[in-house]
Amino acid sequence: MYAYLHMLYAEPPVLVCRGPDGRLEIIKSKAGVIQGDPLGSFLFALVLQPVLEEFSVAFPDIPMHAFCDDMTMHNDVNRLADALVWLRPKLEELGLEVVLSKCSLFYRDEAKLDLRPMGWNNSVWVGAAQDEAGEESFRRGLQHGLNEIPGVQIRLAGSMVLGTPVGDYGWEKEQAAATMEVKAKALPKLLTLESHHARMTILRMCVHPRTVHLLRTMPPESIEQCCALFDNRILETGRACFGGTFDWDDFSREFMQTPLRFGGMGLTPTLETRYPAYLGSWWGTWEPIMKVFGQAFNIRAPQNQLDLDDQLWAEQRPRFLTGIHQAYNSVTSHYERLTDIMDHQDSTFITKINTKDKNGQPHVEERLRLPGTIKNLLPDDKHPKRGPFPAGIPALHEFERAIPRAQSHFAAIVRASQWTSTYKKAPTHKRAIMLSRAEPGAGAAFVPPPGKTFTISNAELDTYCHFVLRLPLPVLAGVHKCECGAQIDSTGDHLFSCNLFRYTRKPVHDDLCRMWIQFNQRYSGGIKHSGVRHDDLDKQQHWKTYSPNHRPDCTLLNYTNGHTICDVTTTHPNCETYLKPKTVNSSTLPLVAAKEAEKSKHKQYGDAVRNGPNKLLPLVFETYGACGPALHAHLEAIREEEVWLDKHGRQETPKMRQNRLRLYKTAPFTARSHVNYWRQRFAVTNACGIANFINRAAQQLVLKNTF
Repeated sequence: MYAYLHMLYAEPPVLVCRGPDGRLEIIKSKAGVIQGDPLGSFLFALVLQPVLEEFSVAFPDIPMHAFCDDMTMHNDVNRLADALVWLRPKLEELGLEVVLSKCSLFYRDEAKLDLRPMGWNNSVWVGAAQDEAGEESFRRGLQHGLNEIPGVQIRLAGSMVLGTPVGDYGWEKEQAAATMEVKAKALPKLLTLESHHARMTILRMCVHPRTVHLLRTMPPESIEQCCALFDNRILETGRACFGGTFDWDDFSREFMQTPLRFGGMGLTPTLETRYPAYLGSWWGTWEPIMKVFGQAFNIRAPQNQLDLDDQLWAEQRPRFLTGIHQAYNSVTSHYERLTDIMDHQDSTFITKINTKDKNGQPHVEERLRLPGTIKNLLPDDKHPKRGPFPAGIPALHEFERAIPRAQSHFAAIVRASQWTSTYKKAPTHKRAIMLSRAEPGAGAAFVPPPGKTFTISNAELDTYCHFVLRLPLPVLAGVHKCECGAQIDSTGDHLFSCNLFRYTRKPVHDDLCRMWIQFNQRYSGGIKHSGVRHDDLDKQQHWKTYSPNHRPDCTLLNYTNGHTICDVTTTHPNCETYLKPKTVNSSTLPLVAAKEAEKSKHKQYGDAVRNGPNKLLPLVFETYGACGPALHAHLEAIREEEVWLDKHGRQETPKMRQNRLRLYKTAPFTARSHVNYWRQRFAVTNACGIANFINRAAQQLVLKNTF
């Protein structure tokens, strides 16, 4: 082990950062390990272990639990004071300092002791007798402890255990609210950042998740009020990140709190997250908790089976068990709501389509108005084993059976159910937005952190967020009439259907086309194709030999099995063309606009392409971020092919291996993740292009109205 650790830490790691003037600066980390190093906690525990073993010999009557630098001892206060006095010089020899201001003596009447597992931290748990003699002994011991270890906090109502308040119900609520307030104090500092993209990224990825620890460890009813207040602070900060130029409505508030995977802004509410977080944390850690604290829990039925029902706790049920029941009932109710929808029991999510069966007879088919991201969570007739819980959420008596990633699965179910509630209340135009945004990759524009590759200006991000949230666009304020004579709506829908702005939309098309060519040139082109030709720049017009009716944007060349003709286009789901049909429209089924655009492209290229050796790949991007079915299938095929090559590298032919090594030797990521990376780049390019188009069109209209 020493040789391995010496290889890792003999030389100080070099950190590269960019200074205020934009120049790169090099910092050598000469002490400790870098934050996030997975070996950091292990090495700390390895060094501390001899001291803990020596302590157990010197004080065999004092139980000691330690988790890294958080320690808990429980015994008579006199013995604890002696133990702490003995422990301090031992830790100083290791370079560790005991911060007495963060230590505490906690005394509590054992008759009122909560049966929840207490964990361990730098607090000191003190038990005492229940009679007057015990109280007097505690006072004398407390005075002795204060003389020996001055500066230690004295707590009688509760103590902080690994960052979680444990004690009286009222005290726990006060501490949870204070902790939430401390987290919320960082929110105004975000507004000092110049980049709005950086504000939202830090808000979603850094500030907001810091409260999840409390959601996992505290019963849901204890933190209900502080979660509601914290969610309001988060939403107001998110609104201020875009300049605070709009007023909330119910849809924008709920859509801001929708996860990115379902098309929202990712500011998920802690008020609802507390249930899946608490249930998932208990379900995932039940086995180790029972190993440490099993004797404190009498939760087995006579048959020695786990029993968490109310009947076993007829006299007094611990609050942790009440929290488990509340969380379980909440998650299962959301799951039942989704299964009812999947079973076609809610007419709001059913679209009836007149089709013909195999014999040509008229047939009415029922389709669900649900995006793929939600359908994949639950099984159906065609996919009986799909989703994390094909047989339903396990019952509480199966609590001992560990569920991998329990918290994320429970949270996904709750979020999907809330998405259906928001969809049910939304009007037609907003339903179209929700269906488009919930498709795979649609929300990727807000995923990557700001950088050279993923650059979104403040004007672009503000305009696109107003556009996605269906809020009045500030750039169209005061503009009421188009040059064509039609009325201009404040949300910009007319701009995408008016022929006068046809060429104003061309930069969006060109940027996406360039991004697609880069994608194929860099990674996928060498495996599936022999090259990429930009047909817009082809002066010799080679494309006429295989596409006589229409010039494509680019071609993926394959002289053996036929070329792939690529044509990029964007479409707007909220155009009247896609919303006008009563049954099948962009507000009742996902990707209606994208599918119609694909049909139009196939019709445009005609039989010359359809019946030849070449194939057409329409690259359709909806304005709200979703990509068309053909493009999605193409990207997934590339992902599966690259993953297969990674797993079965030994079955590659020499030529396949040569191509793979040539393509990926300079890639900053693995073949498995390169499709996700490019999905983000497409999403960012599409968002910036749509925002720029709206801004340019608005400027054009303002100038026309002015002069």
